[in-house]
Amino acid sequence: MDNTRASEVIKRLRALAGKDELKLGSTNLNEAVREVINIAKNDLLVKNVSVTMELDADMPPVRGDRIQLEQIFTPFYTTKSGGLGMGLAISRSIIEAHGGRIWSLNNQGRGATFFFTMLIHEG
Repeated sequence: MDNTRASEVIKRLRALAGKDELKLGSTNLNEAVREVINIAKNDLLVKNVSVTMELDADMPPVRGDRIQLEQIFTPFYTTKSGGLGMGLAISRSIIEAHGGRIWSLNNQGRGATFFFTMLIHEG
């Protein structure tokens, strides 16, 4: 992540925490996901993680702050056993600030699948 982008991410997350006004616009979630995967590719390679994307080519743009929405797809993790575990709370705050909803279902066996809704951008 370059310094300019890191600065924007921090500014937008501070805005979310401070309830400042969001920079809403037409956002293509497919592009946002591709960009996040591209940013994370070195970490994925080092950890021997493969990613398969199944993106809907017909998905309409959503109304949102792209920088904040990209944080939902960026892993929030810690290597410390006493980590804060804030990733889901931050994701929920971002989704709800954009008028959306997030929920999860337990997978059979282990793990969970997370879902979210967003408002379609009209205009």
